[in-house]
Amino acid sequence: MGACREFAFAILLPLFTTNVAGVYVEALVSNAGGTPQSLVVEPQVAMKCGFLNMHVNLSSGRWLPDKGSGGGGCVTEKLDVLQYCRKTYPDLQITNIVESSEAVKIKSWCHIGRRKCASSHVVTPYRCLVGPFQSDPLLVPEHCVFDHIHDAGKCMLFVDWQRKVNRSCATRGKVLNNFGMLLSCGVDMFSGVEFVCCPPAEGEVVAGVDAEEVQREEAEEDEYFHSSTMDKEHADFHAAERRLEEKHQEKVTHVMKKWSDMEEQYQNMKTKDTKAAEKFKKDMTKVFQKTVAALEENWVESKKHLIDVHQERVQRKLTAQKATAMENYLEAIKQTPALEHHVLKALRKYVKTEERDRKHTISHYRHLVNTDPAAAARLHAGAIAHLHEIDGRVNQSIALLHRIPAVEQSILPRLGKLVSSSKYCSRRAEHTAQTG
Repeated sequence: MGACREFAFAILLPLFTTNVAGVYVEALVSNAGGTPQSLVVEPQVAMKCGFLNMHVNLSSGRWLPDKGSGGGGCVTEKLDVLQYCRKTYPDLQITNIVESSEAVKIKSWCHIGRRKCASSHVVTPYRCLVGPFQSDPLLVPEHCVFDHIHDAGKCMLFVDWQRKVNRSCATRGKVLNNFGMLLSCGVDMFSGVEFVCCPPAEGEVVAGVDAEEVQREEAEEDEYFHSSTMDKEHADFHAAERRLEEKHQEKVTHVMKKWSDMEEQYQNMKTKDTKAAEKFKKDMTKVFQKTVAALEENWVESKKHLIDVHQERVQRKLTAQKATAMENYLEAIKQTPALEHHVLKALRKYVKTEERDRKHTISHYRHLVNTDPAAAARLHAGAIAHLHEIDGRVNQSIALLHRIPAVEQSILPRLGKLVSSSKYCSRRAEHTAQTG
């Protein structure tokens, strides 16, 4: 038993300096290094499945592959993108991320497992935001209008605000020229947007959108998206899932009834004019197939959107809990003298918050394996990396005990069960992700 314990400690306590290098812990302790007053080149990162991650070199402004750490795979979780920004630009105080409003063509992508880096792909990169969030200044060209939407009760993803301002411009017979986020409320989530609408270019057709239709769609939007509380997040999410399923079934039933009516009309026409009836059936079959395809596409998109928002909210809550737990742990270590029971209690609480993150990651991955294997495959590498990052943060938090050697000697033997369980969960989770 003693040998096993010593082996576990040898694994769990690699040599760390007292100045912990972990990005997450660094950010929580403080960012003493500060932030440059101005950056000539904005820090950005880009990901594409099957390729090494890319980042902008702040000296040259060129996009470079992340060959050093082998960073790659399919990073889909916004918190993982934020952590990657912090890892890539350790000297900057990266506080949030936001998707770029424009796609860019990036050259020299490196296929994972290959030496040659010659692929070119058009992707939408993430901007790594430095320091306190500030909205982007927008230019308003002649004959264009500036507007903004702010709702403190809403905390929406970048793509949702983008869709909203596109439709807002379309209701005015204009096209979206530019937009920027207002008031950050989470990782890549915001409670407002400002935008510029311009008259369409000559010959450009603006899809007509009725203002009343937009209002009706917004009124039909599920109450889950309007809620700002996360006290019952999982219960609220599952309730929203059920409502979405019921609404989808109502639409399917409505379409099937329409098809039944058309079939009856076809049978009536057939007795009078067979040729006209067959043409009617052929045309209606095409319409029906397009309607069903659109309905299915909308259903998949709506479900993905719901899951994305849920994931963001859960990660935001977990991040806040981990930040609070780490701050309390650091305060316990700083006490003079450091009280053993205070340090142990604070450390256990922090490790348990990381365990909640681990369990949520595993649960989300397993859910995707059963419901959306393609999405699970895309998430695979990101999930594995996220589990390793959790292990790293737990190790780093334990390594902080080096600052108080007397307390460390007493606490370490009492951490064995808690931390060994954490590592066991990590190995089981990685096995699940590897085997599906």
